[in-house]
Amino acid sequence: MSLAFADEFDGPAGARPDVTRWVNDVGGNGWGNNELQYYTNSTRNAALDGAGHLVVTAIAETMGGRSYTSARIKTQGTFEQAYGRFEARIQLPSGRGLWPAFWLLGSNLVQAGWPACGEIDVMEAIGSQPSVNRGSLHGPSYSGGAALTVNNGGLPIIELSAGATLPMLTFHVPASALPVGREKRKYCGFCVMIPPLVSLESGWNQFT
Repeated sequence: MSLAFADEFDGPAGARPDVTRWVNDVGGNGWGNNELQYYTNSTRNAALDGAGHLVVTAIAETMGGRSYTSARIKTQGTFEQAYGRFEARIQLPSGRGLWPAFWLLGSNLVQAGWPACGEIDVMEAIGSQPSVNRGSLHGPSYSGGAALTVNNGGLPIIELSAGATLPMLTFHVPASALPVGREKRKYCGFCVMIPPLVSLESGWNQFT
């Protein structure tokens, strides 16, 4: 297996991530989850820290009719891959009101719509449950609350010790693992969402 894409987020502190690789979603329409944040393209919400990390910051501030800002970056239009190993080293925040995620979305999203395009959530972490990593598959008949999720239905969950971080998140997509007709190319993204009916706790607003 050869390396197809990598970003070590090298660069000066305060710089935005490589614009030839990453693009920002911008807006505050709830993003299908009634999310409370407004996603911006500001370096206040997503920037390099000068030490080889991307820092995504959710801020309690008003913008576009929303009470919070955050960032959602993705490789849509710059990189996509059908099969392989997708991995990231991520330090997660904890605290009520945070919902960081690392995900893969079908590159035919515009044509097919969601959930027909397919989605793989490599990592979703609820800030009030920092020891649990959730991974989900979404498709035409198994999306949203009916997604195939690793902590539902008695399936295994990934538990961490208190205060631990996830050193490496990986998802391997071999051709033989997907049903016929589901071999779709994916692009990847990172974001910090603010779920409905919650608020941020002071001091827990970043993940790298």
